[in-house]
Amino acid sequence: MTTIYVIRNLAQTTTNFVCDRQETIDAGVTAKFKGTFSVGTADDANTIWQQARNAWLDQKVSEGIFNVNKEVPTEYGIMWQTCDLATETANTSTTYRLLNVPHGDHIGVTGLDDAVRMQDTIRQQYLDFVGIGSTYQTWTEWPQRIQSTSTSTVKIV
Repeated sequence: MTTIYVIRNLAQTTTNFVCDRQETIDAGVTAKFKGTFSVGTADDANTIWQQARNAWLDQKVSEGIFNVNKEVPTEYGIMWQTCDLATETANTSTTYRLLNVPHGDHIGVTGLDDAVRMQDTIRQQYLDFVGIGSTYQTWTEWPQRIQSTSTSTVKIV
């Protein structure tokens, strides 16, 4: 039985096909599938999937999509300061506001540990939202590509 693991790589805008043997790759190329092909196992597919997820998250972090602000007291009240949870000092009293990307709102939490847990949850929800969160496809054969048999003309008026 043929095994093809199909992994979307959004950071590189391609698809990775991890196939059980070279003949499976050859059949995919012949069928005009486009992407990155490799021979491997489920373990190899899991590694590529994790790398693709991490690359996509890293790209989105560098774009500023996972914004985190912390509450900083000032003589006039409070101010919100952008911060990186990885460099924050451990605390249980700082209030953080995290952009909840999948839902478009902000979530407030108190303490670094809670902020880190919430950030991990938001990132997982985002990965699920874009379709690379919990799994990848496994095929047992290359699907038949639909060939159009008709043509049409569009008249622009």
